[in-house]
Amino acid sequence: MVDLEKLKSKFWDGKYKVDYENEKGKSEKKSTQFYFDKDGIGIAIKRALGDFTDRTERLKTEYKGQPFGVDEKYNALCESSVPGKKSFVERFMDYFFPVPKSYNQYMDETSFDQWHKEMCEEFLAVIEPKYQGGLKYGKAQKIVNMTFKNAYCLQHNEIKEDQFEKYFEYCHMPLDSITLEWFKRTQTWLKDYCKNGHSKGSCDFLCKYLPESWSKMESDDSGNRYGYETIQKKIRDYLKEYAAENITTKYLKDYTPLQAEFFVWKYMQLELAAEGVYKQLLSFEDLDSTGRKKKDKDAEYRNKTINEKLADLQGKLKDKNIETYKVQE
Repeated sequence: MVDLEKLKSKFWDGKYKVDYENEKGKSEKKSTQFYFDKDGIGIAIKRALGDFTDRTERLKTEYKGQPFGVDEKYNALCESSVPGKKSFVERFMDYFFPVPKSYNQYMDETSFDQWHKEMCEEFLAVIEPKYQGGLKYGKAQKIVNMTFKNAYCLQHNEIKEDQFEKYFEYCHMPLDSITLEWFKRTQTWLKDYCKNGHSKGSCDFLCKYLPESWSKMESDDSGNRYGYETIQKKIRDYLKEYAAENITTKYLKDYTPLQAEFFVWKYMQLELAAEGVYKQLLSFEDLDSTGRKKKDKDAEYRNKTINEKLADLQGKLKDKNIETYKVQE
């Protein structure tokens, strides 16, 4: 398994294409290296804005025909929704670079969560008026959390490692379809864990009533749907108390939610791909079996570790078995 530093470097190496004027006075884009400073945080925000997924939203009629891409969103976020108060971008800069320069002022879980919520609300206050039907909290959390993920990848030669890590100690796990699938599986495991008498505290689990999608997620629990804040609390609890007990997540022991996301997002995709291949191979092997038998095998395979899944696929694809899957000529 690759380590965290390798995942960080592969996710983002700090390079970003920016506009510059060439020798002929024409505008061109040039790949520039950024570091852990105000310029770097600005680019971290812009990279996060690239995850906004405009295709799922519709601009209001009065804004149609006008560009509203990453740069336009960033410029809008440089302006505060409330006159006299700092903007979204300014507050991110203040988080990382207070005066005098020292540890950030959000050094406990509760105050960080409150700051995070205010940032999501500020994002929505600025960006939401541009779109029809409004925007959900899930869109805002993605931008705030991905900004932190990008910032965590920046080179920080002029700051001590322990101080750098402090900035990200209470960060949340960015939520999307991949991480929500991982979350659902951990909570399903927790339900069985409690049933088998391994209860720690209340041993609550949230394997039902998740949001329809990350982009439609509300901040608080709404109706029978769990909200963002509840899910993040359960992710923290799971990583602290249960990750090491679950064979499929024991490698995440001692990782923060943000750190864990680097592994979860990469390996969950690999697991889903392996499960898809396994299911198709199984359909050839069990053509005469009942649906229930195939369902049981699928469930058994799904509960294996990623290493076990890959080993199982390797065994199925050995030369002696390959004829099972070939088309008859």
